[in-house]
Amino acid sequence: MYLVNTRIPFKTLRVVKADGEQLGVISKSKALEIARASKLDLVIIAEKADPPVAKIIDFDKFKYEQQKAKKEREKKSRLSRIDIKEVQFRPGIHEHDVIVKTKKIEQFLEKGNKVKVIVKFFGRERAHREQAQPLIDIIFNKLAEIDVKYDKAPDYKGQHVWFVLTK
Repeated sequence: MYLVNTRIPFKTLRVVKADGEQLGVISKSKALEIARASKLDLVIIAEKADPPVAKIIDFDKFKYEQQKAKKEREKKSRLSRIDIKEVQFRPGIHEHDVIVKTKKIEQFLEKGNKVKVIVKFFGRERAHREQAQPLIDIIFNKLAEIDVKYDKAPDYKGQHVWFVLTK
């Protein structure tokens, strides 16, 4: 939140015009007169300085530019962010389903995302977790042509085996 015009609690301020010209240390009332004469606002930009620094600017335009810059920063951070997508398998999965899911994994990897692959075991399947290794090999072989590698090697945890793939 910015301190603007009459909301400024300080008696003396270091004032800077919109074009960058320094007016020096002057009283708040004198700075407000100068701001009103040029039909602009007096805005505190460095409250902790001694004396606080105020700038004579168009406050609405300043807020608009701040919002625009914030949206641009958020947009850039979204574009550079790497998402981790998740694909789940079961040990008794049919071969065609494996092909469909590996194509989906391939699409995620082409977009630059990482993919977390989970092989889930239910009930009595938990006693035969070794069945996950042939399935993992099949998945990895189907993706070998796009040069996929492990970001996190297969990890056996409770009722599932999971690993992360990256390109």
